[in-house]
Amino acid sequence: MPANPDASLHHPRYWPTWAGISWLRLLAVRPLPVLSALGTGLGLATYRFFALRRRIARTNIGICFAHLDDAEQDTLTRRHFVELGRSIMMTGVTWFAPASRLDRLFTI
Repeated sequence: MPANPDASLHHPRYWPTWAGISWLRLLAVRPLPVLSALGTGLGLATYRFFALRRRIARTNIGICFAHLDDAEQDTLTRRHFVELGRSIMMTGVTWFAPASRLDRLFTI
């Protein structure tokens, strides 16, 4: 283990994580409709290009919602990925937006 534990976080294997966090921070200042549109695109791209994840989600939805027909289960699977993309985009807002913006967006 390195003498300085924080130094290990600069290792190249963490660079994709830092890039993702930086990307979320940059997006946090965008308006919510823009983030929603970007998230929808991300979700649809994930649905299209990650067949294994799509199959896993479809199997789980098929088990949980066996009363739905195949078309409805497929629609629910697609909606799942859209909402997943949107939630990823909104994560930056909840992590990095100033408190004044969050006060306008949320009621606790």
